[in-house]
Amino acid sequence: MMKLGSLKLITLSLALASCSSTEAGRRDTWEQDLFFSDQGGEMASVSDQGRDVASFGDAGIDGLVGDISVADTLGGDSGSDSGSSTFPPASYAVEDHSLVEPTFTGSCQADASSGFVHPGVLMDKDRLNFIKQKVKNKEEPWYSSYLAMANHYRFKNLNYPSNQRAQVDCGANNTHPNEGCNDLVGSSSFAYAQALQSYVEDDPVKRKQHATAAIRVLNEWSSVLRGFGTGINNMLVAGTAAGNFAVAAEIIKHTYAGAAALNLSNLRLMFCALVEELYKPTFGTGTQVNFRTIRNNGLIALGVFLDNKAIFTTGVQLIKRDFLGHVYMSKDGPYPMAFTHKSVEKNYTGTKYQDVIATMWGTRTFTQGQSQEFCRDGGHMAMGFAGAGHACVTAALQGVDLLDASLERIVAGVEFASTYLVKASNPLTHAFTLPSGICDSGKLLAFTGDLYGGYEALYYHITSRGVALPKTKANIQFAHSVSTRRQVNWNLSWTTLTFFEKL
Repeated sequence: MMKLGSLKLITLSLALASCSSTEAGRRDTWEQDLFFSDQGGEMASVSDQGRDVASFGDAGIDGLVGDISVADTLGGDSGSDSGSSTFPPASYAVEDHSLVEPTFTGSCQADASSGFVHPGVLMDKDRLNFIKQKVKNKEEPWYSSYLAMANHYRFKNLNYPSNQRAQVDCGANNTHPNEGCNDLVGSSSFAYAQALQSYVEDDPVKRKQHATAAIRVLNEWSSVLRGFGTGINNMLVAGTAAGNFAVAAEIIKHTYAGAAALNLSNLRLMFCALVEELYKPTFGTGTQVNFRTIRNNGLIALGVFLDNKAIFTTGVQLIKRDFLGHVYMSKDGPYPMAFTHKSVEKNYTGTKYQDVIATMWGTRTFTQGQSQEFCRDGGHMAMGFAGAGHACVTAALQGVDLLDASLERIVAGVEFASTYLVKASNPLTHAFTLPSGICDSGKLLAFTGDLYGGYEALYYHITSRGVALPKTKANIQFAHSVSTRRQVNWNLSWTTLTFFEKL
């Protein structure tokens, strides 16, 4: 179990309804494995993506789960409300949720008294030893997950090309431009995988081979990368690379005997460039949850590695603020605490409500537990929950509770999402029509890609506090039963290996 310091144990249980869909085909391309696009705009149509479509109506939701009615579970009365709110209401009090973005001072220097635990990004020494022992004993699912990582068709090549560059610039879909975007994310995932293998392997020759490969890629990128262009996906790419590179560097620096080969001066310069990008305003595409949690996790991870409390604290403050807009709760009032442009956030009245609708991906009906990207698609929603989970785990290792004010909210979010994932006959690629009252009637929801790892870090973190997540548990169990892959997709790298606990 993870170290939680002084975190308070809480007992909380949510039970939600379940639904079903038909099996669909699966895509197994490199782009889907690693580069799930994000552009804040259009998704390919269901027919274009080759998904089968099933539909279910109101009968697809069970009226009762145990002794708890669906209406009660979702926060509403037992009548027709079911915890939902239709926007805009006749009248309501307007609260200013304006964003206050951080200002980067340019300092990435270490604080002599940071007090951070090392290794302490995603995994501490105890967790690394736990993983190592599970793999050594060939226990499942850790062992097969480890083999999947070690034999990944891209990352098993110890001479994986970094293709490093001084500036990275990423447009929508990592295209127009795509200047080092895929190379940076891929290299960061490779370094993470190699560093983890350098700890898990018992054979000293193999340990050295993997550590040397991780160090090579970290040194190659850190020798040149000093900034980003103006592309709309830059923050997403920077946050993903920050999270993965920080784990790799943390493991090497604090566990490998040959860590002196790691160029810490250059690494600090590269990480400072990543921090600078992550401090930029997150308006426009950055209003999406997956952008924000990946960005904030990157800051928290880099803050720990750099022993820089200011960077770490900025990430903590930002993600705590952003949790309010991550998941809608009925107590929020008739409209979600959506994070968007300052000018819009002060204008939740009159014709301006369409801006809030756009932020919530077109729905005018809000149901308790509905995450901000739920009505977009399951892939981006999973990326958002993964970023939150990774940040929570790292912060907890450093004695900080990110969910002190948002536990109920995030629990509602993952349980609500898992309600619509748990009985899908194929979690790799499918789509279906949601029942009435969710994301507006007849919404076709695409759950795209092998992104179920988005829930494993949060499940690990939250259940370690004594909180039950029955729907999320069933979601993960089912995904493991039908998927032999252990995903590496943006910020979803090797989550079963690192976070799985016996369910």
